[in-house]
Amino acid sequence: ATGIGQLYAEHAETNADGYNLFPVQPIYTTEGQIMVARGIGTFDAKKIGIIYTSDDAGKDMLTGAKEKCEELGIEYPLKDILPPTKERQVAAGAADVSAAVTSIKNANVDFVIVGAIQATMPTIVKEMASQGMTVPAITTYVNVSPAISEQVATDIAGKFDVYGNGWVS
Repeated sequence: ATGIGQLYAEHAETNADGYNLFPVQPIYTTEGQIMVARGIGTFDAKKIGIIYTSDDAGKDMLTGAKEKCEELGIEYPLKDILPPTKERQVAAGAADVSAAVTSIKNANVDFVIVGAIQATMPTIVKEMASQGMTVPAITTYVNVSPAISEQVATDIAGKFDVYGNGWVS
């Protein structure tokens, strides 16, 4: 199964509620939490920007990021950036994400979560590079493959790094 939250029922008590459903892949809400923790723990991020897609995957990553900030008692470092506006939310598969990237860039963030899967993540990352962004970014495990990284490697070389969560070796 994929990592969308609809397939995972955290508080299920019966089989009808999904009690015996076990995700094989990471759940996107959990990934959103991990991304915030990584930004703060590894990169000492004080102000995190999120560009996410309007599909279940992107929305779930956003939900997880918000949950982790609340759990950590952080005065949402994303507070002045979120709640998200349409400029920060992009359609899955969008060819033009420039408004969302400009919005995050102008917020002077020091870390970016790219809450998008394969079809949209390269477009977002390439636009970040095109607009001169230099802050590190992180994305979901589904983008951690040579096929995806090869799409952005040349564009971001020497500008910034994009990290991804790994769950298999």
